[in-house]
Amino acid sequence: MVLPVYKVLVAEYDEEQLETLISSLARIPRVEVVGVARDSSELMNQVTQMYGEIDALIIDMSLGNGVSGADAYMRMPYRGIELPAIFLTDQEHIDVQSTYDLGVIDVLQKPFTFERLNKCIFQLQKALQIDRFLKSGGKIVPIIDSTIEQVMSIEIMYIETDSSKKTSLVKTEKALHPSRITMNQYESYLVSNNFKRVGRHLIVNIRRIEEIRGVEIIFDNNDRIPVNKKYVSDLLFSINSKEDVIRP
Repeated sequence: MVLPVYKVLVAEYDEEQLETLISSLARIPRVEVVGVARDSSELMNQVTQMYGEIDALIIDMSLGNGVSGADAYMRMPYRGIELPAIFLTDQEHIDVQSTYDLGVIDVLQKPFTFERLNKCIFQLQKALQIDRFLKSGGKIVPIIDSTIEQVMSIEIMYIETDSSKKTSLVKTEKALHPSRITMNQYESYLVSNNFKRVGRHLIVNIRRIEEIRGVEIIFDNNDRIPVNKKYVSDLLFSINSKEDVIRP
């Protein structure tokens, strides 16, 4: 299974703690810090601008500028923003259960050890992977060649026929995988997960299509593949149908 890299935004007012946190996160696989905020106002602005590009937040509960980090996080759903978070705190006694009710994955006491931070990130990654799996329709897709691999359906861009070898080619976010499973078998297995067959040799993941330009399908990772023009209108209808497509 392809393991994604999760993008996080860190909100911490203490420069020394911020530097320690960023350097520690750099040592943990599959985590990338893509933004930093030093007060609640900056946090709200960055989250609003970057929503859809970040997967999670690490927030100091005591951010300044009039609103605490915890309060800022509580206000995000009113802006249509829902992201899992890890809270940082130097308070000895807090109501941990109330933070979990907000969608907080864990609360990290400062000063923290690398081992404790790593445990928090593991819990965060697990929660994100479960969420991604459920949004993909809760389906694992097998790829069988000389070895057997498994990927989540949301990781697949498209499946095409390799006519020279009479096998299927499964295109994921990062690689092209040959598979002995036939196109018909994949179509039957994935039809309820927003996959659509467009011609004899191509099945596409509607969730991952960014746009159709002429007779070219452009996916959200910038992969491109041609499509027969006679399928374009039907494919556009499926993409635009709110009942058919729930994007991740």
